[in-house]
This record gives sequence, structure tokens and C-alpha cells, in this order.
Amino acid sequence: MRLSELLNLPEFTSRNIVVIGTYKATEGKEYAVLAHHGEKLFPIPKLFHLVEITSENRDPEMHPAERRTILGRFKYFEAISKLP
Repeated sequence: MRLSELLNLPEFTSRNIVVIGTYKATEGKEYAVLAHHGEKLFPIPKLFHLVEITSENRDPEMHPAERRTILGRFKYFEAISKLP
């Protein structure tokens, strides 16, 4: 599942989790910054998640484990029986 598809899932849309911008690190890597809608990129919000992107791939493939990590970071935890 791609990042854009992930952000359209109900568990993300109902919590207003979106890409608020990008961050270029000193080592040359670039990251999409996920946070709640309306948050400012700087100063970095308290709740955020970085997803590595490249100039060739702005919509990276996301693994199910990363989906659970993102939701956990935003204080949402699913029952184990519901996890894929």
C-alpha cells in the first residue's frame, strides 16, 4: 500500500493525519512529515512521523507494520484481533 492510499484509510482520515510538509536532513535524505491537519512544520509538532521519500518516489510503499507504528505514535492502538 502506498503512502497516499494509507492516508486515505478511515483510521487516518478520522484522526486528521496528513502530510504537513517535507524535511531535508543534513545527510541528503528527504522525509515526508506526517502530523495532524493544521499543525505547522516548524517548530516540529509534538506528534509526528517521518517517512523517507526520494525525488523519484514521492509516494513510497508502506508496510503494515509501519501503519501500526504510525497509528501507535498518534496514540491509537487497535485490538490485536483486528490487526492483519
